[in-house]
Amino acid sequence: MVLIEDGKEPLCKVIDFGFAAKAVQRMKIFCGTPAYMSPEIASTQSYDGMASDMWAAGIMLFVMLFGYHPFESNNEKDLLRKILNGKLVLPAVYQIQKTKREHSPSSSSRKSATTARRRRT
Repeated sequence: MVLIEDGKEPLCKVIDFGFAAKAVQRMKIFCGTPAYMSPEIASTQSYDGMASDMWAAGIMLFVMLFGYHPFESNNEKDLLRKILNGKLVLPAVYQIQKTKREHSPSSSSRKSATTARRRRT
């Protein structure tokens, strides 16, 4: 992450120089930091780079908001399994109201968009 100050408002940009490429077709390279890998990379499928970048940005936002990674494990194989499952538990401070009649739970369990087509780019 880079913070840019040019006299106006500060601007924060997310950058990654580890594997910078503009893809014209689906990518097939298994790369990246495991905690930020999209499910399609974790499953070694070909993937849309932009959709995978959106996944990683969502993980980064989660970490900034809540202070921990949504999928954690002591070993990489278990971590990738958790990413593929896509189930995460949100902290109690984040409450979701399902309908106007239902009360918000103190802790919410959600399924993340593990399918790239469902992920906004």
